[in-house]
Amino acid sequence: MAEKAKWVPIVAVLGIIMGAFGVFGGIQYISMPQIMKFQKEFMPEWMGNMNKRLEEKQAGMNERLKKAGVTYTVKSMENFSENYKKMMDKFMNFPAWYNTFCYIAGAIGLVIGAFYLYASIMMLQWKAAGLKMFYAAVIAALIFVIARGIGTAMAMPAMLAISSLAGSFFSLIINIILLSVAAGGSKEGFK
Repeated sequence: MAEKAKWVPIVAVLGIIMGAFGVFGGIQYISMPQIMKFQKEFMPEWMGNMNKRLEEKQAGMNERLKKAGVTYTVKSMENFSENYKKMMDKFMNFPAWYNTFCYIAGAIGLVIGAFYLYASIMMLQWKAAGLKMFYAAVIAALIFVIARGIGTAMAMPAMLAISSLAGSFFSLIINIILLSVAAGGSKEGFK
């Protein structure tokens, strides 16, 4: 009897992890509209508290400077909170279609993640069908990560898009490596 391929358990366990991340990512995308709504509602209260703290700090610094005999006063914080609010408003104002995109992308990501998880478990059990499903799951995940990354990048300001795309890039690299190892490795041991 031929020796089983040594790469299979490693790739299958990594596939299980990637599938679980896909399921959790799908849930996160589905809940994203509610999270963004909560943040928008919470922001005015938070900004009011931040303004108060900044004014207190500025007054304290100016008092210490006055006691030290320095005539300079700290004014740099006066516009900080207003500028921060403008920046956060820009970050929080996503296009109207983005909520629908989140629900659809989340549902698709959830299904692909669950399929990825199932295929990896099947592959871990040395079933030939599991290997074929694993190929399909990884390819579906690759296509989905690219499509979701493009949609997200179109909806977000550049700074947020870059950070979001960094996670997508990491997922692409891991999936390409797993697919390459599975496609190029020995198939000995599959039933």
